[in-house]
Amino acid sequence: MKVRTASNGMFQPLESRRLMSVSAATTAPAIVQSNFDDSTACHKIVMQFNTDVSASLQASDLQMVNATFRQFMPPESIDVHYDDETNTATFTFPGCDQQQLNDGAWRATLPADAVTDGAGHALSDGVELRFVRFRGDLNRDGVIDLSDFTVLAANFNRNGATPAQGDLNYDGRVDLSDFTVIASRFNRTLSDVVQPPVVSDPAGTAPAAGVSTSPFSSTAVNPLADVLA
Repeated sequence: MKVRTASNGMFQPLESRRLMSVSAATTAPAIVQSNFDDSTACHKIVMQFNTDVSASLQASDLQMVNATFRQFMPPESIDVHYDDETNTATFTFPGCDQQQLNDGAWRATLPADAVTDGAGHALSDGVELRFVRFRGDLNRDGVIDLSDFTVLAANFNRNGATPAQGDLNYDGRVDLSDFTVIASRFNRTLSDVVQPPVVSDPAGTAPAAGVSTSPFSSTAVNPLADVLA
């Protein structure tokens, strides 16, 4: 505190009220961590925030794109649960078959302006989570080969197994049904098992013959380059 000397020789405070005023800095909400979790039959994307954003967060804020087929997931296919104690949002996909994502190179985006805290402050930065879902690729190297078979063989007939150990149908056991998945895709990459490209009619009114309509219209592209670049 600054002081001045009065005529009587005593020290007096100099405008202490102004000197003691402090401006508080505002911290914008941010995403602490995010990840894709396919360790259970119900696939999920988990995002943890540094503050409470539950009042503004909606399932439709998450934008899901399968870059392999250029598929945009409809907002109604997504659900979200928010844990107030840990400020963690868990997005699930009830609109997908068995609540599981299809094979493909995925992008999960939460834009910065989509979520705010209680004071109306937007996220400091959005997040774009990129990952590859390829059933049977146990070590996630982009190809189903001897390395994946070795993992499954080491856990064959094991109860209480995880997908990373070879339980590909989420029944808690590594058995012949899981072996069949890997055998049918052996020595293949994601590019080998994608659907053929869509060839639409000029008017855009009819899908090409033989193209699946579930869950979105699709066009095949390089499945790994977009995510791993």
